[in-house]
Amino acid sequence: MMKTFIISILALFLVGAIVGGFIFHDKYRNIESKLHESNENVSSLNDKIDQLTAENSKLYDQINKNIELDKKATDLKDELKIATERNSQLESKLKDETEKIPSLKKDISSLKDKTFKLQAQLQGEKTLEEKISRLQEDLSQERETAMSREKETSALKDKISKLQAQIQGQNFVAQSRIKELKSASKSLIAELERELKDKLLTIKELKEKLTITLVDSLLFDFGKAAITTEGRELLDKVGNIVRNINDMQIWVVGHTDNVPIKNEYLHKFPSNWELSAARASAVANYFQKNNNIDPKDLTVIGRSFYEPVATNDTAEGRAKNRRVEVIIAPKLME
Repeated sequence: MMKTFIISILALFLVGAIVGGFIFHDKYRNIESKLHESNENVSSLNDKIDQLTAENSKLYDQINKNIELDKKATDLKDELKIATERNSQLESKLKDETEKIPSLKKDISSLKDKTFKLQAQLQGEKTLEEKISRLQEDLSQERETAMSREKETSALKDKISKLQAQIQGQNFVAQSRIKELKSASKSLIAELERELKDKLLTIKELKEKLTITLVDSLLFDFGKAAITTEGRELLDKVGNIVRNINDMQIWVVGHTDNVPIKNEYLHKFPSNWELSAARASAVANYFQKNNNIDPKDLTVIGRSFYEPVATNDTAEGRAKNRRVEVIIAPKLME
């Protein structure tokens, strides 16, 4: 029984082994087939790798060629830039030279004309001696002209020296006159101190001119041109100082306000023109007769109301405008 059992088990093992062998054999065949297929795939992949390696090598060669081409292109660009700049310079130079062509043509034409004239002149010369003789005559004339110019230059230099000496003398005289004016101004201010304080007159010194302004109420009665007693005393003070100033021109200028002349005075002064001129004349006449001032040094001017120093809308302003100005300045030098 036991033996039979053992045999049965062995039989089962054997059957299992056989079956397993068949199964293992099938698996082996499958694995072998897959391995073969894998080897073929590997071989195919190796072929592709070789192909890609070859293509990659070609690409590297192409890239290197492209790099060389880029470098050549850059070099060509630089050369093109240099050539373009050079071309621009040449075009500019060509333009300049082209613009010179009309001028050169004109010069050529002028040279041709001169050549023609010289040829004509040479043809007109009979002998060399005649030409030399004419040149000698021209040279002699030029020498005479030069000598004449030298004489004129010398005379001009002498004239300039005299003028410079005259100017220096005039400057000295002018400075002396200015000093006299300043001295007279100081003397007048000292002599007329009370009147200046009372604002009956003003004294202004400006460069080479001294102006003494006298209010009309100090010199004249209303509507009249006769000098008052107080006015004569004042004019004596002014005239006695002014007459001692040498080479001076004295202008006596009368001014009024814009109030029309009243009817009772119209027969003597039809307008403010006549009144201003009459008052200026009275002052100048007084200087001449009482202070021995040369009438040639006196000039009388009447300005009516056309040079106001204040407004004519107020009594105070009109009083300032009614005035006589004594203007003292050096005579114009000849």
